[in-house]
Amino acid sequence: MSSGQSIKFRVEISRRAAGDLEALFVYVNAGGSQEAAAWFNGLEAAIQTLEINPERGTWNSKSKRRRRLLYGTKPNFYRIVYSTNIRKRLVTILYIRHGAMRPVGG
Repeated sequence: MSSGQSIKFRVEISRRAAGDLEALFVYVNAGGSQEAAAWFNGLEAAIQTLEINPERGTWNSKSKRRRRLLYGTKPNFYRIVYSTNIRKRLVTILYIRHGAMRPVGG
């Protein structure tokens, strides 16, 4: 592999995270506003960056097996919580929560 290439990871969206994305799409009115659609598309693009940089997020303070990637600006930012399986080259998006909401589980 040349130095210009990087190993890609597969990004998998859990059922819970898919539901979070659907609810967020409706909440921000991404289907009815170009600005909201651009914001939502940016959120999805941030998630996809984990294909090439799965260690981009910081460690989740409650669990050393999970990372979190922040998207947006205070006070309107979202936590994308995910786990990484290096051996399988897999990133699993576990859930997406507004920054003001308490994290799910540990």
